[in-house]
Amino acid sequence: MTNIKKAAKKIETAKSKIPTSAKTKAAKVSKETNTLVSEDVLNSMIATRAYFLAEHRNFAPGYEINDWLTAEAEIKKQSTIKGNLKARKA
Repeated sequence: MTNIKKAAKKIETAKSKIPTSAKTKAAKVSKETNTLVSEDVLNSMIATRAYFLAEHRNFAPGYEINDWLTAEAEIKKQSTIKGNLKARKA
């Protein structure tokens, strides 16, 4: 038996040991167009947007929290509309 056939057989054996509930969940995820991103990536997207909001107002002090909350709302709204972004814990 070649190495490829041996590997394929191991994969099939491993698949048969996966609980049905896990298989069902994996099938649902694969059918969806959602892309899971880590919390770090999501925070990075929010930080980038907040930076551009601050830049737009010439970095006037005192609005940092507002910039963050506005950016967070925009990113989450945008991701909901596109249906392709959900946060997951790293």
